[in-house]
Amino acid sequence: MILLMDQVRTRSAGRLSAEQWERNLALAFVAAMAIAAILLAIYFTRALTRSMRRVIATFAAIEAGRYENEIVVDSTDEPGQVLRSLDKMQTTLRNRIEADRAVLTENQRVLADNRRMLAENTRVRQALDNAGTVVVVVDEKHEIVYANETAKSTFAQLQPDIQRELPQFSGSPLVGSSIDIFRPLPCLDRVALDRLRSASIETLAIGGHTLVLSASPILDSTGGRLGTVLEWRNRTREVAVEHEVKSVVEEALQGNLEARLRWMARWDFTPILREA
Repeated sequence: MILLMDQVRTRSAGRLSAEQWERNLALAFVAAMAIAAILLAIYFTRALTRSMRRVIATFAAIEAGRYENEIVVDSTDEPGQVLRSLDKMQTTLRNRIEADRAVLTENQRVLADNRRMLAENTRVRQALDNAGTVVVVVDEKHEIVYANETAKSTFAQLQPDIQRELPQFSGSPLVGSSIDIFRPLPCLDRVALDRLRSASIETLAIGGHTLVLSASPILDSTGGRLGTVLEWRNRTREVAVEHEVKSVVEEALQGNLEARLRWMARWDFTPILREA
């Protein structure tokens, strides 16, 4: 009986020892898992914090206008994907800004060229407006697009005389009219202007007036026609004086010394006198 009780006690003690060892082992495993979890949490927290600091620093640099930031991506997790996307965004922004700067620089250059051309055109226009000769510009569609002040006043003054031969002519308004107001003058025909490739000079007698017309084509860099510039010079009084001088000289050569000049203007009649 006593032996049986000893065996029971021995087995109970062994069972209790085994249970205690298993419990201690389980507690140790749980403790180890908890410590591992804490260490992993600390590791991932630090990694995430480090990645977020990079992201924040990069955003601050981009906000300050710096787009050359070096972004190191050393992981494939979510923070690494965020950094990779941030790097792509930075590259896209840098390329777009560089392209916009190039466009802006080109636009500024074009604007400066346009201002320079505008200043040049303004000077040329003012010079033409104040020129003493009649200047008219016809575009490629044979429409009068420019006439200086001398042209407007001259054609307004000569309009009644010109209309005796060209009834459709109207000198007011001159700009906006078609070149057809000078029909049927051959030198101002549409076909003649289209075929013009160099300066041409014609002397026209219209309505009792003598007009010298100089027509020059306006061509672009490829030789395409942009229009025609017409420069008129009224030689009516000059021609009248030349004819009178010639008549007086011819009368003198025939022995009539009573002829006198009615025009007392200063003109160069040397060629006529030499011919006489």
